[in-house]
Amino acid sequence: MIDLELYVEVVDFFDALEHHERWMGAAEAAFAFFGDRLPERDERDYVLLGLLRLTGHPKGEDWEKHARRAELDRQIWTFHRVWVDRYGWEPTMRLGEARKESWEAARQSRR
Repeated sequence: MIDLELYVEVVDFFDALEHHERWMGAAEAAFAFFGDRLPERDERDYVLLGLLRLTGHPKGEDWEKHARRAELDRQIWTFHRVWVDRYGWEPTMRLGEARKESWEAARQSRR
């Protein structure tokens, strides 16, 4: 299950990154997003481990061995859902950067 309010927050976060041309990978984006939102280190570690697992990173292999934490799981799945909706299974924001360049080129051609 995902959290729709959090989904919108994550979309806004990615909009701001793209607007300021701060292109990064999924793990770096997750660290930037959750760094201030989750003050407890064990919560941040759990969320980052879960996101690594969902992206197929080898460092996320042990996530299933942890006890489930419903609220944090919801945050993990929501962030991951936004990432996949925006960038597909690409581990970087490359598709977002290409989309922005395409829009800029289209806008320039109309002038």
